[in-house]
Amino acid sequence: MKNKIVVTIGGRDYTMVAVEDGAYVRRCAELVDQQLREVLAAGKLSQADAAVLAAMNIADQLFKEQDASENLRRQVKENLEEANSLKLELSEEKTKITHSSDFARFLGYDICISRSDAIKYNEQGVAKREYSGRVMLYVPKEKWMGKLLEYHTFKIKYDETGKEIWKTVHRGKLVNHPDIEIITKFNSEIRGLYNYYRLANNVSVLGKFSHIMEYSMYKTFACKYRTSVRKIINRYSDNGIFYVPYQTKAGMKRCEFYHDGFKRIKEVLMSADTLPEYVRMYTSPNSNAARIKRGVCELCGQKTNDIRMHHVRRLKDLTGDSDWEMLMRKMRRKSLAVCKACHEKIHS
Repeated sequence: MKNKIVVTIGGRDYTMVAVEDGAYVRRCAELVDQQLREVLAAGKLSQADAAVLAAMNIADQLFKEQDASENLRRQVKENLEEANSLKLELSEEKTKITHSSDFARFLGYDICISRSDAIKYNEQGVAKREYSGRVMLYVPKEKWMGKLLEYHTFKIKYDETGKEIWKTVHRGKLVNHPDIEIITKFNSEIRGLYNYYRLANNVSVLGKFSHIMEYSMYKTFACKYRTSVRKIINRYSDNGIFYVPYQTKAGMKRCEFYHDGFKRIKEVLMSADTLPEYVRMYTSPNSNAARIKRGVCELCGQKTNDIRMHHVRRLKDLTGDSDWEMLMRKMRRKSLAVCKACHEKIHS
């Protein structure tokens, strides 16, 4: 059944007849209208010229998406062929194929391909779309919000209109801990989350996470000393930096609350060894193993593959005049590598 839908494009109403539902047709019309408005805003063009350029932009996006889909299908096909040869199975729970501009969750990051048309001038003064087509990493809100709920640093309340109100609270499990342990606990949790998401393009949103953690820490100290947050801040602040003094063997020191910001790093430091070469504490070879491997009887000098080790508890117990006792005293060793015949002779 065909539907008649009235849409607005470029300030004019059009009646569309389509078998699709109205929501889908309106989405298409909104895309065309958006492209048309962007072209008209970029320069003085007639409605007809702007419509042609808008159609070219939409066609350009379509072909790029088709090429990306074709490349994705080709890569999936190659991977499946390789998986078949290795008899591997594809996990549906861990596999997601989606539009490149939509978010895909991987290792706690939201990943997508940027479609931004923002222009950036390079060193030569040439304007380029530097951000279009780039892989973008984002910090999901539910991740840092989930950490706040996990640490019990705030509660969510709702007003009469249903709007969320976030209220920081103290952490009861830390109230009886020493001051240095409390501030160190908060610092380690903030630094840990920041270090993991330092590659994200929107890592600065962790400033909100840090702000709630900061006031939860203030309330934890206030609860511990049964005073107000304002008095705690005045007691432990110096030039706007909250700190806690603690005693060491070298004298008094202070631990400051994290205040270094949340700047994104663009390069990954690869200084760590992926396969570290561990240094052996004892590099000299085992002498007994070498004597056995040599395959020479130390008593008769005969070569053999059946070398046996004869051991004594103490050299001073060797009081006899037999050949093997005299040799062990001369070598000043409590072990002797001998052949089978000599070993039987020693124990006869």
